Amino acid sequence: MMNVPLPSDETDRLAELVWFQILDTAPEKGFDRITRIAAQIAQTPIALVSLVDKDRQWFKSSCGLFVSETGRDEAFCSYTILERSPVIIENALEDDRFKNNSLVTGEPHIRAYAGIPLVTENDFALGSLCVIDTRPRKFSDEQITVLGELAETVMDLMRYRLLQTDVRQKTSMFSSQISHEIRTPLNAIIGFSEALMSGSGKVSRERNKEYLEIISNSGRELEQTLGKMLDGRTADRAPTSGQTTGHQ
Repeated sequence: MMNVPLPSDETDRLAELVWFQILDTAPEKGFDRITRIAAQIAQTPIALVSLVDKDRQWFKSSCGLFVSETGRDEAFCSYTILERSPVIIENALEDDRFKNNSLVTGEPHIRAYAGIPLVTENDFALGSLCVIDTRPRKFSDEQITVLGELAETVMDLMRYRLLQTDVRQKTSMFSSQISHEIRTPLNAIIGFSEALMSGSGKVSRERNKEYLEIISNSGRELEQTLGKMLDGRTADRAPTSGQTTGHQ
C-alpha cells in the first residue's frame, strides 16, 4: 500500500502514461539536453525527467543522478503530480513530508527541490521535470519560469515521439497488408504461367482456359491494388481546397 497520497484520477492517469509508450525506453538526446539545460538554469547538481508509475518513479532522463528509478513512496514527484503548479521545497529537513525520507537522510541527500508537473491535454500529471540541490536554497522566479517552459518542451517531445511510434506502427501494418495483396495475385500469375509452360501440349484446352482465366483475374486484381496505391499517393500530394500550386 502506498504511503504517499494518490491522485483522484490515478487509474486514468496510469492508463494515459502507458498510452504514451515511453516507460523503460532508451535514453534520448532531446530529453537529456533538457535536463542538462535545467540543471544549468537552476544551478543544481541534479535534474530529472521523472515519470510516476504505479509503484515507482522512472527517469526518462537524469543529469547528475546515476540510477534509473526509485520507489514511488520516496519520490518527491509523487507530490508534484498532485498539483498543476510548481512544487518548491527550500529545505527538505524542515518539511514534515520529507525530513525522514531515505533520499534526504541518505544519498543523494536532497535538500532543495523544484518540480514542474508534466501535464497532458487531458489534465493528467504523468510526472515532473525537477531540479534537486544538496543544500537548502531558494529558487528565483525567473528560474521557475524557465523550468516551466522546459517542462512544456518535455511534453512536446513526448507527443512527438508518440506520433513517430504511431506512424511506424501504421507504416508497418500498411506494408504488411500491401505485401499480401500484391504477392497473392503475383504468385498466382507466376505459378499458373509456369504450369502452362511446363505442361505445354499435355494440358487440355479446358485446363488451359482455366489457367489463363486465373492469370487474367490475378492480373486485374494486381492492377487494382497498384491503382489504389497510386491514387492514395496522388491524393496525398494533391493541393487541398483553397491551395494553389503556384505563387500568387
